[in-house]
Amino acid sequence: MRPNFIIIGAGRAGTTSLYHYLRQIPQIFMSSIKETNFFAFEEGVSDVEAEIRPTTGDLFPIRRLEDYLALFAEAGEAVAVGEASPLYMFAPGTAQRMKDALPEARIIAVLRNPVDRAHSSHLKYVRDGLERRTLSEAIREERSSVDPRSLFGPYNYLRAGYHARNLAPYCESFPRDRIALMLFEDFARDTEATLRQILDFLEVETAFIPDCSVRHNASGIPRSRTLHRLLDRSRPAKWEKDRSATSGKSPLVSLAVKLRNTNLKKPPLSPSLRDELADLYRDDVTALQSIIGRDLTHWLSGTGA
Repeated sequence: MRPNFIIIGAGRAGTTSLYHYLRQIPQIFMSSIKETNFFAFEEGVSDVEAEIRPTTGDLFPIRRLEDYLALFAEAGEAVAVGEASPLYMFAPGTAQRMKDALPEARIIAVLRNPVDRAHSSHLKYVRDGLERRTLSEAIREERSSVDPRSLFGPYNYLRAGYHARNLAPYCESFPRDRIALMLFEDFARDTEATLRQILDFLEVETAFIPDCSVRHNASGIPRSRTLHRLLDRSRPAKWEKDRSATSGKSPLVSLAVKLRNTNLKKPPLSPSLRDELADLYRDDVTALQSIIGRDLTHWLSGTGA
């Protein structure tokens, strides 16, 4: 059994929540590992991982085709079989490797205002105690980096937001009707309607809509580090990997995740930094408008979306 759809990102655009929501649907089978990153792996990457990713764990938990296919061995009669790895969105060579292995696959991308995406990504690493720089400092260092290995570092605040550039290899490798492009703002505003669009795209006919009340992997700065550490030690994220927990049968998991989210605060971007980022992304956002046929000028305004 091979997957017939892949969620390629974008990171910080609701892919974790989408993964968990889709896992609840009986006709859909999702890999037990989110972010297999299998198609992004290249030989030699592991040689530098220990140096540039000392605190964030193994970026490539699945590296062999037989191990990858084993993730889907129990898909049974599922109509749609898939996985979700946001690194696929911008890792070079991924689209071609995916086409070679899964030429009939459907591709799903949820796109987010790149300014807000960068801000959310920064807050995530601050939340986890992995980032001490300000976003402005981190962006300055990323822009000045000439080390090609930085692609596999943990903090791609800018690179992951160039949606038009990152989608180009997929548009070249797969027919346009096999690529679904959604907006995070639509997903956040009307999750059920967006899920219906995705189910239609996957040709899954069901009246069942999953429990979407829990927002997974929310970013922000903990109001109470003590509470955050306590909830981390209780491992709600690990519980979520259990299929029964994500199908609405574990109120303890939902309560833990909701409490964790409530403990997070989200300081706004400064107007000057928002304007700086908007200028960096302006040409890419303009190109993206043509690809998806949506007006995205509000992404470049002073308020974001």
